[in-house]
Amino acid sequence: MKRCMKALALVAVVMVWAGQPSAEGSDYRFDLSPMVGGHIFEGNQNLDDGYTMGLALGYAINQRCTLEGGFTWISTETKKFDVDVDGQRYSLDALYHFMPEEALRPFVLIGAGALRLDPDVGDSETDFMAEYGAGLKYAIMDNLDLRAELRHVMPFDDFYNNLAWQLGISWRFGKREAAAEEEPMAVMDSDGDGVPDDVDACPNTPAGQVVDELGCPVVLDSDGDGVPDDMDVCPNTPAGQPVDELGCPVIADADGDGVEDSMDRCPDTPQGAVVDSRGCWVIQGLTFDTGETRIKSDFLPLLNEVVEILMTNPDVRVSIEGYTDSQGSDSANQRISEGRAKAVQEYFVSKGVAEGRLEYQGFGEENPVADNETEEGRKQNRRVELRPLQ
Repeated sequence: MKRCMKALALVAVVMVWAGQPSAEGSDYRFDLSPMVGGHIFEGNQNLDDGYTMGLALGYAINQRCTLEGGFTWISTETKKFDVDVDGQRYSLDALYHFMPEEALRPFVLIGAGALRLDPDVGDSETDFMAEYGAGLKYAIMDNLDLRAELRHVMPFDDFYNNLAWQLGISWRFGKREAAAEEEPMAVMDSDGDGVPDDVDACPNTPAGQVVDELGCPVVLDSDGDGVPDDMDVCPNTPAGQPVDELGCPVIADADGDGVEDSMDRCPDTPQGAVVDSRGCWVIQGLTFDTGETRIKSDFLPLLNEVVEILMTNPDVRVSIEGYTDSQGSDSANQRISEGRAKAVQEYFVSKGVAEGRLEYQGFGEENPVADNETEEGRKQNRRVELRPLQ
């Protein structure tokens, strides 16, 4: 009896273990297994080996574990007197399958039940029993397996060792419905900016506004001029181009002489200075006769305007630079150009401009501002320019 209790306790533990939840599912809930085979009795039982027919019904807890109830009919006879004996084996087993996804699936089993022997002559006998075993299943269809197994059957009252082998098929049925996929929770996005409300740091953004990963507005400035696209009246300005508050180009003119810095060959001219198209400070209208260095009285008002600018800007120092046209020799033109610059310098000093603020030099026929092939062009080249000194 103690052996019986130990075996039943072991079966209970296995059944509890087999019933634990598994991550794997089983396609079918049930299987029905008709089988035939043989039952080999221990020699001292005085019974010949018999043949068997059985039926088992299993419930698949998951792909690996099955609980199975079985009934097997045994036909045998006694060794002496040839008395026919009918036997019945009842069992409740736990099966564990290896490689459940494969076509060939080994399994082991353990269980308990009862073994009844009913001879034609004499009294019938029923013993509790325990059993364990192993087998193979091979899938020949989606829901149909070939099955073979061997069991060690152990009746308890008079402990015997019996072997039972069986061959048959297992028909699986009761297919499980596929688990419905859990529908994702609806994501709330009240302002429609694509960022869920639970992470949106800037709710209620206007429709169409581009936002970052926190739902806060992103300022777009496609041309990189520092003015947001939604305010940029002049998009696509070139890189580095200064613009106003509307994103439109602003002409950079650091010295305010009306000539853009990128084209100004004479930067830093003082306020009020008259410049030419190059941005250079010229005494507009002052010219000299050919070969002359004398300043005509008609041009003195022009020089007085420059004196006024110099007196207004006492920190400005200038270089007075004289030029000639292309007529005459280089040496003569150099001497004449220096004479024209010196005449202007002397006039400025006579009007109160400190001599230390003034330098003069001649450049001959260099740097013409007009075409020396025409009389008008040559006249414009006979000039004096002023260049601020740092």
